[in-house]
Amino acid sequence: MRPWQFYFQRSLLLVTVPLVALFLILPLLSLVERTLRIGAGHALSGNLLREAIWVSLSTTTLSALFILIIGTPFAYVLARKEFPLRGLINILVDIPIVLPPAAAGIALLLAFGRNGLLSQWLPGIQLEITFTRTAVIFAQLFVAAPLYIRVAHLRFQQRQVELEEAAQVDGASPWRVFWSVTFPLAAPTLAGGIVLSWARAAGEFGATLVFAGNLRATTQTLPLLIERALATDIDAAIASAAFLLILAFFALLLARWLLRLPDKM
Repeated sequence: MRPWQFYFQRSLLLVTVPLVALFLILPLLSLVERTLRIGAGHALSGNLLREAIWVSLSTTTLSALFILIIGTPFAYVLARKEFPLRGLINILVDIPIVLPPAAAGIALLLAFGRNGLLSQWLPGIQLEITFTRTAVIFAQLFVAAPLYIRVAHLRFQQRQVELEEAAQVDGASPWRVFWSVTFPLAAPTLAGGIVLSWARAAGEFGATLVFAGNLRATTQTLPLLIERALATDIDAAIASAAFLLILAFFALLLARWLLRLPDKM
């Protein structure tokens, strides 16, 4: 490394690290410090917080399961099959990632609400989705599925040509090639993608609030509890935020480890 490169990189390090620490790390440390000071155990023992934790964990687990079942074959087709409007579908699938949460909630209402588009298409069916736990799952699916689909899509684009062709030469059907070769090789990356989607679902707020409401023990997830508790019980809000921080930390840690596995295999 040349001297000017060394000093340039050192200068960047000295400038960027304090800024990153100030704007990204300090708020997290402040949350942890305040949680330890108030005693998170007392706040976590409340019924309200336990109910919100249960709603969050149960809905995000179901959301992740549905995302895995639906998103895996869709991502595979998107990566391997040429078909009309594939580029447009790629863009549409990514839109929920950048769509404002309130706009996402309104879109879900207009699609799945009592007078939504689906009800107009199926006039004989009365949809009772809004303000139920099902609505929470729908909102989580809408905002979190694109993350998994994108990760899976990129992984399926990395063809294992020799292994797949060898299986086909041995007489394996396309279905068997997928399950015996393609899916096992992609499994660590897919697992990392589903963990990221689960973490995104756990932090979902705006779409859930608009589409499912903030009903205690029914649709009130941890992010919604934080919004409600800020006006009535700041300790519960802080404890809820700290719990979400812990979940996010370990989810990202697990996802990073899983996503790096294919490079080591």
